[in-house]
Amino acid sequence: MVLTTRKRDISKLRSTIKNIVIAGSILMVIIYSWTYFSRLFSGESMVKAKIIHLNEQIVTDKIITESEVKARVEKEFTYNTYANVDKTYIKLGQRVKSGQLLMRLQSDDADKTLKTTHKKYIESTEKLKDLENTYNTTKLLYQKDLASQESVITSKRDFNRYKKDTYTSSVTNYEDAKEAIDQLKIIAPFSGWITDQKKFDGDLVVKNEHILTLSKISDLYARFYVSKIYAERLSHNMKINYFSRSNSRKSIGTGVIKLISGFVSKKGVLVELTFKPREKGQRHQYLNQKLRIELVLNNTPHPVTALPLSALYKDKDSYYVFVNEKNTAVKRQVDVGLIGNQNVHIKGGITTEDKIIDQPNKFVVEGMFVKKS
Repeated sequence: MVLTTRKRDISKLRSTIKNIVIAGSILMVIIYSWTYFSRLFSGESMVKAKIIHLNEQIVTDKIITESEVKARVEKEFTYNTYANVDKTYIKLGQRVKSGQLLMRLQSDDADKTLKTTHKKYIESTEKLKDLENTYNTTKLLYQKDLASQESVITSKRDFNRYKKDTYTSSVTNYEDAKEAIDQLKIIAPFSGWITDQKKFDGDLVVKNEHILTLSKISDLYARFYVSKIYAERLSHNMKINYFSRSNSRKSIGTGVIKLISGFVSKKGVLVELTFKPREKGQRHQYLNQKLRIELVLNNTPHPVTALPLSALYKDKDSYYVFVNEKNTAVKRQVDVGLIGNQNVHIKGGITTEDKIIDQPNKFVVEGMFVKKS
């Protein structure tokens, strides 16, 4: 009877312990779930982010920008009065030789000005001869005491004044008018390529309006601006790679740094580069085109453990990342190497097993609840 009672007590004790364990487990689950969901639905203490790991890659520090390829020697043709395009002998993209006739203009204004200035030039020439004869005659008369000294001085003054003012002005105007007629024939001053054409047969040309551009493509260049900090890391003859804006993998040209300005403008420090296409005979195709420029400042010689820059943070004294530990953001200091444009070499502080928070939807604070995006 006593033994049976003891067995019953032990069984009750075991059942009680089992119920306590189950109740404790349920309570733990409730507490964890409450904590999880309360943090999940409280916007202030939760951050959504990608979870990444260390991986091996080459880290590159480079300048990436865009610039337009230009010709150092260009001739932009305009006309100094109103005209019409009488005949065009070229087309856009055509290669021309020095002395070649490119375009012929016709201008009623230029013709009228030439006639007017020529008439005034003839009149002023005749008038100048008359004044010169008067002066010479007066001198002879003075030598024979037939004219006063004052009359000699007056005739000389009139001659010199007319020659200096009216005559010189008529000569200049006439020469300008002849030059304007000559400029109706647009002739190439050097061999090159027609890189811009604004006017065609029959078009009206307004005074000083751009007509066409001739470029010498043997010397092409590009320019861009960098901050003073980057400029201090540049040097002459550093190599440059050019890429198409639509294809960033295949280089279409190369160059070197030729100029680093010592003046810092609002845009930064001006850097000038040479440009040479990888394929021969392609210079004219890239002229006036915007290309992507890559200038490598430094890179790791082989793949290293790295993270995207978006996962790295910096305070006054050190660099750090946030690690996801049991859905909680934990700050972890790291030892960094080369910092590139897109990623950074991580030398220590975390391992490949750590879950790193990347691209968070808000500023991360240690202790925040982390939800994987």
